[in-house]
Amino acid sequence: MYKSGKDNKLLRIFVFPLIIFLFSSIALAQNEKVKQVLIEGNKTFTDSQIKDRLKLKKGAEFYSTLFFSDIDTINKFYNEQGYKYAKISASYDIEGNDISITIDIFEGNPLKVKKIIVNDSKFELVKITKKFYGDIYSKSLISTLKSSIIDYLSNKGYFQPKVSLSETINNKTDVTVNINIEEGNIHYFGDIMFTGLNKIDKKYIKKRLTFEKGDRYSKEKVIKYRKLLYDLNVFRHIQIKYYEREKKEVDLLFDITEDKFKWVGFNVGYTTPATTRFGLEWGNNNFLNRLLILKFTNDNNIDFNKNYYEVNSNLNLTQPRFFFNRFSWENNLGLKFEKDGKTKYSKIMYSSLFTKEIRKDYFFTFGFEKKLTFYEDLDIEGSGAEKNKWLISNNLVAKYYYDNIERKLNPVKDSFYVSLFQRFSGSILKGDWQYLYGNYDTTFYKNLYRSKFIALFHINYKIYSSINNKLKVPYDELISLGGVYDIRGYNYKGIGDEFYRAIIINIAERVKIYKKLWVESFVDIGEGIKRNEKFNKENLKATTGLELRYIFPFLVLRAGYAYKISDKGEGYYLTIGQIF
Repeated sequence: MYKSGKDNKLLRIFVFPLIIFLFSSIALAQNEKVKQVLIEGNKTFTDSQIKDRLKLKKGAEFYSTLFFSDIDTINKFYNEQGYKYAKISASYDIEGNDISITIDIFEGNPLKVKKIIVNDSKFELVKITKKFYGDIYSKSLISTLKSSIIDYLSNKGYFQPKVSLSETINNKTDVTVNINIEEGNIHYFGDIMFTGLNKIDKKYIKKRLTFEKGDRYSKEKVIKYRKLLYDLNVFRHIQIKYYEREKKEVDLLFDITEDKFKWVGFNVGYTTPATTRFGLEWGNNNFLNRLLILKFTNDNNIDFNKNYYEVNSNLNLTQPRFFFNRFSWENNLGLKFEKDGKTKYSKIMYSSLFTKEIRKDYFFTFGFEKKLTFYEDLDIEGSGAEKNKWLISNNLVAKYYYDNIERKLNPVKDSFYVSLFQRFSGSILKGDWQYLYGNYDTTFYKNLYRSKFIALFHINYKIYSSINNKLKVPYDELISLGGVYDIRGYNYKGIGDEFYRAIIINIAERVKIYKKLWVESFVDIGEGIKRNEKFNKENLKATTGLELRYIFPFLVLRAGYAYKISDKGEGYYLTIGQIF
């Protein structure tokens, strides 16, 4: 039994200092931190690319276990990138509680693909394999090559084919890749099942299928069908499950989670000195529970100084994948009222348009338009329009466009949009108007740095041309310039609205400031050309300025300042929506 006394005193004399020493040693060890990490000898990969893979970064607590682990990590990284003979060494220096790490890298030469041999000659894989010749034999190349072959076989009817790769290294630089294929048997589509549908009738989903039971299996067709369903904007999630059956059939299960079908949007804006814009949009992507798209829009522009107003309303009904899934059929019914210092009129519009995706990102639209215009007041010399009478316009329209822009609200990748639009009115179609209208539009986006610095270039050319030497255009459809959607800094139609030709050029650079907040510097240039006039550089309008942009999930809020270079003025604006 332990007793206190002199022995206890002696214990305190020896044990307490020992405890203090141990705790101080632990504390000192825990306070050793990485002061800096130096990378030397790297040529192919940047310092940041290597440091991003380290656990011991600047400011981290130092542990020898992590030090050696980081060496292995870098060595593995170089091996996966095709640098099989890379050599990594490292050392560290201690100065008090600061540790400096130096990593020396000898990269050597990478392995490159010289030849690819396929064990089964019945598959024509040359188109797939030839694009890998001369590439560095990296982990990503192996994965891409393997998945490309599996996708090829999966689209030829083979279900879950097996592909393995092996390599032979020659002269420490060249690689011969050997591909072994176990394709299995050709399979066919079996039962096609759907779960999770509550409000949408299954028959409207099945009628959009591009394959049926008994067709040869193709994974590409399944993936394209899922994309088609997502494009309807009524499904939040679609999971595909595959079941292999004994009769060489593949049953499919589409497990679907429905999304909200209806939406409401608003459009507001203000441009100094007194132009106000407001509107709303309502839509239903599952109208009548038949996957029809019904949309109503209303846009209004008011200039309080000039006693001007414009009211636009439009009802749109679209049937996606119409006529054997080949077209999208769109019907529009619109009403428009406008009053300014020169005219007051009403317009009724109807159009029926068909759109077909020719191939990925390429689209073609064609159709018919009919418009009725009633001018109550018309104080425009030479307009050729009669007052107090419904004037008829019969039009054929066609539009061919390419669009590979992924994020429409705020594109950050290299992409572009090209549109060629034509409207033919009158002549053999009869009616009170006769003209040929062209609208040619293109936009380029260039990612300058890590999707944070984006350069933009936009050009738009519009023109009215005569048919059989006759040119008669409704006054309200003549080209207008000015406003937050073409030449910023001017009021809506502030440059003019009686042009027969116009060119608009927008150059800008967008910089990401914080999360969804961007700033844009821009230059807008444009000119409108009236009938029987020619281009005159003295009539060019140019503005420059800055714009703040906040990106919401479904819209862009823009607030900006523009200086009028041509007319020596300035303007402020607040609006929702893109300029291009």
